[in-house]
Amino acid sequence: MKKLALSLSLFVLSPILLLAQSGIIKGQVMEMETKDPVVFASVALFENGTIIKGCETDFDGNYVLNSIPAG
Repeated sequence: MKKLALSLSLFVLSPILLLAQSGIIKGQVMEMETKDPVVFASVALFENGTIIKGCETDFDGNYVLNSIPAG
């Protein structure tokens, strides 16, 4: 009975878990000529002219945008 209940709950929850997926965008911002990292640059992700995520680069020019919606 416990196996049936576990199997049934996994079957019911699987579509919910698949819909809740999100992604990550990460990279590095560098000067084109000198290849030096750009410190504290603003990085933004737009959708239809509206910012949906944003962050700043670190001391090495690295950035990470977390929890990006699918699509």
